Amino acid sequence: MKALASIDTSVIERPRAWVQTIVRNTAFTWLAKNRPKAVVLTDDEQLLETAAARQTGDTAAIQALLLAKVIAS
Repeated sequence: MKALASIDTSVIERPRAWVQTIVRNTAFTWLAKNRPKAVVLTDDEQLLETAAARQTGDTAAIQALLLAKVIAS
């Protein structure tokens, strides 16, 4: 949609590169808005299984469980 909206005002020498740039920038924008702000890495499989079993849509509780485990270790 972004490409079609600006096609009349753009001078396009290489259309494929132009569209790829729009797609790439749109993907980066989406990732910046939707990517988790913090990533917690753990190798404790039991903790991950417990967190997955407790997952009821309450992501704050799951994050708190994982962070407490990381801080404790």
